[in-house]
Amino acid sequence: MLMTRRGNKQQFTNINVPISAEFATKFKERTQAEKAEKEKMKQVVLGIHERQEEEDYQEMIASMNRQLPTVNANRERRVRYQHPKGAPDADLIFGSKKR
Repeated sequence: MLMTRRGNKQQFTNINVPISAEFATKFKERTQAEKAEKEKMKQVVLGIHERQEEEDYQEMIASMNRQLPTVNANRERRVRYQHPKGAPDADLIFGSKKR
């Protein structure tokens, strides 16, 4: 297709170029090279995207493992104060009045 301009108007006309012409072969090679480069870039971008998703997934799993509450093993070993039940023994506290 050939685009020509007359003033501000554009006109398109079809042109038949033999495939054996140097221009046609170079155009076809350039088009194929651009297509191959585009596919290569697509694969690179997809690879980067997949790696980022994998890293995000691993980070999410790691953060979930960090958020689990840790069990305090010393809590069960600690001796708790046991308040004595009943009335306090006054003789034990003040001593006996024997003189």
